[in-house]
Amino acid sequence: MKYIFGILFTLVILFVATYFLLGLWGIHFLDAENFSKILWTTGILTLTSIILVCFVILPFFWFGQKRKI
Repeated sequence: MKYIFGILFTLVILFVATYFLLGLWGIHFLDAENFSKILWTTGILTLTSIILVCFVILPFFWFGQKRKI
């Protein structure tokens, strides 16, 4: 249950960060002329989060706890 809560919390943080990042660039959410910028920004943030989870969080925090010497 705590992993589901953690995933949801992370998604909320990413959505808020995306909203403020788009606002910083002057992009109004769901505006037809800026839709490609919205998709590119969301794609970059999604790719970054996947890379962080796969190469930083899982190897150092998840799998590191299961190995006991």
